[in-house]
Amino acid sequence: MFRWCVLLNTCCAGVVSGEEAVQAFRFKTPHSTEYSVSIPGKGTLRAASGLDWLKVSEGPDDNRRIEIGNRVILGVEAGVNVSKLLSGTALIRARDFAPNIVILQAPDALSAALAAERFAGLDSVWLSHPERKFHRPVAGRYASPPNDPYFSLQWYLEHRNGNGNLTGPGLNVRAAWPFSRGEGVVVAVGDDGVELSHPEFVNAAAGQPHFNFENGTPNGNPVTQADIHSTAVAGLILAEGQNGIGMTGVAPAAKLVSWKILSATETALSDMFQYQSNVVSVQNHSWVLASRRLAGPSVVELVGLSNALTHGRQGRGTVMTRAGGNDREAWGNVNDDGFINDPRVVAVAAVRNTGRVAAYSNPGACLLVSAASGDTGFPTLFTTDRQGALGYNQIGFANDFANYAFDSTGFTGTSGSAPQIAGLVALLLSANPNLTIRDVQLILALSARQFDFSDPAVFTNRAGLLFSHNTGYGVPDAGEAMQLALHWSNRPPIMQVNLVSTNVLSIPDQGTYARATGVGVPTNLFSITGEIVPDSLDPEPGPQFGPGENLRPNPSTLTLPLTFVGQATNAIAIDLAGKGALIERGIATFSEKIKRVEDAGAAFAIIFNNDTNAPEELIQMGLTQRTDIISIFIGQTNGLALRDLVATNSELRAQIVMEGPLYEFTITNQMICEHVGVRIKTSHTFRSDLRITLESPSGTLSILARRSYDVIGHGSGPADWTYYSTANFLEPTAGHWKVRIVDEDAGGSGSVFHAELILRGVPIEDADSDGLDDAWEMSAFGNLAEGPLGDPDKDGYINSREQVMGTNPAALDSH
Repeated sequence: MFRWCVLLNTCCAGVVSGEEAVQAFRFKTPHSTEYSVSIPGKGTLRAASGLDWLKVSEGPDDNRRIEIGNRVILGVEAGVNVSKLLSGTALIRARDFAPNIVILQAPDALSAALAAERFAGLDSVWLSHPERKFHRPVAGRYASPPNDPYFSLQWYLEHRNGNGNLTGPGLNVRAAWPFSRGEGVVVAVGDDGVELSHPEFVNAAAGQPHFNFENGTPNGNPVTQADIHSTAVAGLILAEGQNGIGMTGVAPAAKLVSWKILSATETALSDMFQYQSNVVSVQNHSWVLASRRLAGPSVVELVGLSNALTHGRQGRGTVMTRAGGNDREAWGNVNDDGFINDPRVVAVAAVRNTGRVAAYSNPGACLLVSAASGDTGFPTLFTTDRQGALGYNQIGFANDFANYAFDSTGFTGTSGSAPQIAGLVALLLSANPNLTIRDVQLILALSARQFDFSDPAVFTNRAGLLFSHNTGYGVPDAGEAMQLALHWSNRPPIMQVNLVSTNVLSIPDQGTYARATGVGVPTNLFSITGEIVPDSLDPEPGPQFGPGENLRPNPSTLTLPLTFVGQATNAIAIDLAGKGALIERGIATFSEKIKRVEDAGAAFAIIFNNDTNAPEELIQMGLTQRTDIISIFIGQTNGLALRDLVATNSELRAQIVMEGPLYEFTITNQMICEHVGVRIKTSHTFRSDLRITLESPSGTLSILARRSYDVIGHGSGPADWTYYSTANFLEPTAGHWKVRIVDEDAGGSGSVFHAELILRGVPIEDADSDGLDDAWEMSAFGNLAEGPLGDPDKDGYINSREQVMGTNPAALDSH
């Protein structure tokens, strides 16, 4: 390894360019890393003698500013005598940095490089390289606040405390503005018509292809006094910044197109999607189609939609941001709307200024990201409004406050979160016009942050990404997204794999029950029908809230001994660890009872009815989503029978079960996963009774459909519906995928006669099924031992991210 003659301090010249030579050194960082060191002066190593810093790079395409200095960072195996290694050298032991890691002082940077390479050749040394200086680009630099007087009221753009630190779910836009303000990008607002004469839009809207698709005229303005929504949406995207008035949008230099569409025919809507698709780069749609029913684009609407998503922007695809909907409290689900439940769009949820999901924001597996919006009892969004007293703000201010909506008149809903993401997309496309829809989706997901870790729906997928059915991957950081966009390489072409099962399976009515087993247990207790806790979506008042999937077995709890604890009105004194608890209804609330047995260590709870008027009635237990253990409610007769068995039968064991058709698909295709779809065809009487889940080989659970209340009553189905999930981004695809359907309510029946798994991803060679391409791993590490969650260079980017980002996982990245 040591290729230099130190005594002579001369060598064969490296590659000389002008008055600078480039010579290769190999270090351990801890992985074997080769740096090209620039030798100034006359192209000899002697010219570098005495310099404290030398410029280096990892290859001809490495345009980062990195320097190595006159100190060596040395890591040795336990028991190695460092002093012995230093004997006879000019190195000084300057600092014991950590166990088995020391900092050595060399006379100059060249001496440090020579010594570090020599040490790197020793088996007893696992870390050896000169100290490095990374001149990071301006990711940490913020644009100055704009001169728009109401910018300080736009908390959703950068949520900071008095010290300037980010404290909430703002987009952090000033970290992106030094690179882009949306120049050259045209954003269309498909809605009820933007008031184009508003001072914030006059310049952005001039000369753009506005159109009213409701009456076929080239005019995107509002028509009636009720047309106020679109003006508020547009301001969040691109209200003109730095103009000394009002506010600023996320992309204040982007251009505005207004399309009036909310009452358009299906053919006109189809025309809208593909209208000027090589001019318009981004479309924002803050409207929904479905409300507690399955509904999607018609055949003709799908034609225009697909044309825009496939051929728009010269084949890179028009990027569409979509509001996730505001029907959470009425059991709405993003996956029920075919316009949003589409792997080619960006589905957006809303969070409060605290980071918690808004009380109205629909959950769903197809959500990608979130943005801040208003909520009852929480700040609203400051945005543009119809001028004067025509809009949301009808107070009649004498100054220009009349042209903006704020405070009690402010904007709220997922209608306000989606346009912020549309503005962010405009910033990204302005900085890198070559980004495709898939590139944008991944950048948004990778730059997103979760702010509410008391949400039990937040989990980490196999690739190390935090996902929630409430918020998707969270709220993007515009500065981080911009750095990714600036350095992004287009993802390889997508591959889609479809596996179909036509095995007809019946769906048991109310397939949720408690099961008792053991010697002497009557067979009638093998399956005790019960009510699993409601899948509550109410985010208040407790710290834990829906979608309550942690309160459902998948598909069953462990089989454990059962202990009767009466009505659990007081703290439980006995140890219930490794047991289930049997509780009688009455006096205390369900949540109080369950919390007490949970505190005593119980793994699950079975509560039985004691109402003399309706002893066998099965009720949905309210507020139990604020507990952490699975519970079920059963009738009195079976509850008393279990109580008596607990007292007399030590062999009794119990569990809670959810039973329904299970389809397993074995995937041999090795891919880096993106979207996953499940197509289901059933003959079930009541669609709203069904819970449909998808489990990946990595154990990631996507809740595609949940028990709900269909707006058309108990509508049948799903007769034929494809659900999509974003929860598996960057996971490996090979292995067993499970689709499960459970009926959670009484009175319906039917069968599944078609189940189809749809996998979309990038093909790789992946012998160890870790989601990392074998060639990439070998190039980066020289072996396949690293996993997706590893971060060997300690730069905060785990391997799964570095793989798609195109960065070196064995070297600190500056963006």
